[in-house]
Amino acid sequence: MVLAPLPRLALIYQKITPALVSFDSLSGIISIELQRLHMMKYLKNICWLAAALAVLGVTATAEDAAADSKVLNVADKSVKKTEVRHSMIGARDTVIFYQFEKQHAVLVVNLKHQANHANQFSVTAKVHVFADGVTGKALGKWVNNQHSDGLHPDVPRPAASYPIPKKSCEVVASKLIGRIKAHNGEYDDYSVQFKIGEVAEKDVFVLKAVAETSKGFVKPNKS
Repeated sequence: MVLAPLPRLALIYQKITPALVSFDSLSGIISIELQRLHMMKYLKNICWLAAALAVLGVTATAEDAAADSKVLNVADKSVKKTEVRHSMIGARDTVIFYQFEKQHAVLVVNLKHQANHANQFSVTAKVHVFADGVTGKALGKWVNNQHSDGLHPDVPRPAASYPIPKKSCEVVASKLIGRIKAHNGEYDDYSVQFKIGEVAEKDVFVLKAVAETSKGFVKPNKS
């Protein structure tokens, strides 16, 4: 084996040394860049996580707010509706009860004949809120007592009652559909359309907008 002279080896070393130094520098740069990309990816994941937590926080806040209020919607299939137009002595003003068993509340709507009113009737409403332990059966007894002779002596009392603002209650239209004979005379029978705007009592209940059709009696004027 023939060994290269020492001067020649020194020359070769001098030529390749810059390349070796450049390679080391390039390796260092690549390593730093990889670390930076890794850090950026880590920060990106943190941002995504923070955004997700923010969304969940907003959702939870909205759900908590809804849970704090009793949402009352007469269109819900679970709502029991009782419409009363007759009493023991005959025809009377119409009163409608909407029982919200899960929400422990009752919406009471009154339709009254009003001779000078454009649609012959006026409408008023009130929400009665009961204690959380009151059952649907107990609510039914309370409703019965409001339009009967008080058959049930042991009934719950509303924890609070909230009249719906008059500006939120409106009779949309009324139409004569017939005439009936009652114990207390003859009455014209009307179909009555009414609506109640959405009303919220902070931290107590939210009454969704109501649009219903009922009936009402009007005693005709004697000519």
